[in-house]
Amino acid sequence: MAITDSWLRSTNGKPQEKMITKSDRDSLSVRVTPKGKIIFQFRYRWNGKGDRIDIGTYPATSLKDARDSVIFYRGELEQHRNPKIVKRVRKESALNAVTVEGLIRGWWGTTMQGAKIKADEILRSFEIHVFPKIGKLPHDEAILHVWLSLIEDITKQVPTIGTRILTYSKTAHRWAVRRGITNFTPLSDVERSDLSKKNADDDTELDNDIGGRILSEEELVVLFQIINSPKYNPRNALIVKLCLLFGCRIGELLKAKVPDFDYENNIWIVPPKNHKTGRRSKKPIIRPIIPEAKKLIEQAKELSHGSEYLFTVSGGKPFTQNSHSSMIIRLNKKMASYLPDYESWSIHDLRRTMRTGVSELTAPHVAEIMVGHKLPGVWQVYDKHTYLNEQREAYERWWDKLTSILSWELNNIIFEATWSDKVTPAGVAKVILKSGYQKGGE
Repeated sequence: MAITDSWLRSTNGKPQEKMITKSDRDSLSVRVTPKGKIIFQFRYRWNGKGDRIDIGTYPATSLKDARDSVIFYRGELEQHRNPKIVKRVRKESALNAVTVEGLIRGWWGTTMQGAKIKADEILRSFEIHVFPKIGKLPHDEAILHVWLSLIEDITKQVPTIGTRILTYSKTAHRWAVRRGITNFTPLSDVERSDLSKKNADDDTELDNDIGGRILSEEELVVLFQIINSPKYNPRNALIVKLCLLFGCRIGELLKAKVPDFDYENNIWIVPPKNHKTGRRSKKPIIRPIIPEAKKLIEQAKELSHGSEYLFTVSGGKPFTQNSHSSMIIRLNKKMASYLPDYESWSIHDLRRTMRTGVSELTAPHVAEIMVGHKLPGVWQVYDKHTYLNEQREAYERWWDKLTSILSWELNNIIFEATWSDKVTPAGVAKVILKSGYQKGGE
């Protein structure tokens, strides 16, 4: 007689005088212990001998689930696989399932460590944003919804990091498939454009400087008011100013060592290992140091307390690339409180702002060299000139332009009122209008 749900309910938990065995169909049976515990079992023959395996206990395993498991194990038996071995392998696989963190670290250690310029920064992004949230989940259980919820939250705060996480997670998943670690690639159909309309990549391997945004002149004024405040971290202020002046990638600046700044020839030499195209070109980026830049560099050296690196964190350690993320988040929050219809920007947008600003100050090929871009087509093959004089003139004109944009602060405006928490964006706008400030710095 087949087992029924009503019989299971009436029997479960009730003490028995002895062990009871009751058969169902398709070699399914139950054992009821003297204490009333019900265990589903699958009975089968292997190599001419009878055997059995436990499927689960009632009610944690339902009658329907037990019957479905029997169908599965009968199928395995027909494929000449011992159900007891199959069960053991499944258990081992579950216990030893690779986690999200384990897979990412395995990929990083195999393909990235020591081979990519930004390997440490990429891993640090995962350590900060991914591993604390979903790192301990088995990879195959971290479904698309789990990944997207996480990455979209990151993108809202730091768009560039969200893009980085998506890009390298997909790469790691493909690596794991090739290694036979998994067949599950939850992000395979997700594109960078799916994350957000603002999807500027902060110097990842795919960065092409397309998209993003530039800061308006009004935004630059507010930005400098904030970073020039006595309460603002002077090291962070110098990072912002040098990024905006040179139009450099953040990694180039944060990895810079003091000897890279050659005062004898007034040039900043970015070693090939410190910039994106250097791995292929094997050539440094050479930028002239104008007097205004030298002053900022000297201030940074004083703050680094004799370290070989221009920028350091506590303990004299180098200022890692990811460390700038929280700085930019705080700047955006501060600026948003002063400006209506504000849109957040990334550190890479300072680079775009500079590149756009120098477009009217120098020839296109000089502007491209200033930001470390390759010249197009055959131009890069035949033109090996550094254009240092042209770059120096462009940097000086760019700094003059920035100074003219900000000069209204020195002439007509006392901006102290904006540091009050009571000041509204509209109030800041009134201050700007009252000054007679016009775009273009006139």
